[in-house]
Amino acid sequence: MKRSQLLALAAAACLLPACIINANSHTTRSGKYISAETVQRIEPGKGQDYVLAVLGEPSSKQVLGDGTEIWKWTYRERKTSSGAVFLIVDSDQTTETERATYVEFQGGQVVRSWQD
Repeated sequence: MKRSQLLALAAAACLLPACIINANSHTTRSGKYISAETVQRIEPGKGQDYVLAVLGEPSSKQVLGDGTEIWKWTYRERKTSSGAVFLIVDSDQTTETERATYVEFQGGQVVRSWQD
């Protein structure tokens, strides 16, 4: 093939719509995910055994000077997605979400629960 024919062929190939399309998505999770509906089940007056049965072991526990306990469950989700159209577009995106659920106890009884 002549050089001019090769150049014409290469130019035509570049103009073809969406020669190659590639898309990828990956999600990783760590920690303990707790839904808002589950948190609503943790009502004031419930005991620590009930909370453990519903939510499982917390990620951390903190005891304050007045005897109040704060239990915390953490959750992290990382979504990575990428896409490419050969010779036209290449895109990468990462989204990371961190959430925590808290339960406050006084005298072994739930005072309140919340998420951030």
